[in-house]
Amino acid sequence: MKENTRPNAIPFSDIRAEWMQEPAFRAHYERMGPAMDMAFALAEARYAAGLTQAQVAQRMGTSQAAVARMERGIVRPTWTSIERYASAVGRQVEVRLVVGAG
Repeated sequence: MKENTRPNAIPFSDIRAEWMQEPAFRAHYERMGPAMDMAFALAEARYAAGLTQAQVAQRMGTSQAAVARMERGIVRPTWTSIERYASAVGRQVEVRLVVGAG
């Protein structure tokens, strides 16, 4: 799919960078760790696909509220939900194991 070109849309990477300047958000983000990384990855993929939460939800066969909860890190989606989300936004899931700090 082509890159999102909506004139009033702000890329999630820009939002994350701005929010990370706030100490309270940064502390919460660091506590949540991988769950927040997953939430932002989902939202960024949807944004890049040029889709709304409602459109993704329809493609997944779920509600817009469920998609919003996944994108906010409120719920930890199952592997099946992650695969359905990826398919809905025209992506595939990739798992990587990386060396952690400490």
